[in-house]
Amino acid sequence: MKAETALVTICLACLPWGCGMPDSANPGQPGDAADWTPPPLPEASQDLPDPRTLIRRTAEFISTQPEFLLEAVITYGAVQESGQTLHFDAIERVAVRRPDQLAWAVLEDNG
Repeated sequence: MKAETALVTICLACLPWGCGMPDSANPGQPGDAADWTPPPLPEASQDLPDPRTLIRRTAEFISTQPEFLLEAVITYGAVQESGQTLHFDAIERVAVRRPDQLAWAVLEDNG
């Protein structure tokens, strides 16, 4: 369960990079990443984007990057024999440099 939660959290943590941030391959152009601010959140009455579309766009964006770094806050629960659920948190950092470098560090874990 922890691995599944981590995977979902990692995907969601990457969403801001694939949703509206300008291309940093053309620095100095209008809308440069240094001037970028995130788009406003939709009003509660508006339809939210399809989650599968967001994850697909995120995966497409990440697949084009030669390197990236992300931090994930992971929360998971463990059900005890008594029925009580214990909740645990962890903060992990992942760095990828293509084609063959990966670093994964647990920064904090109370589980």
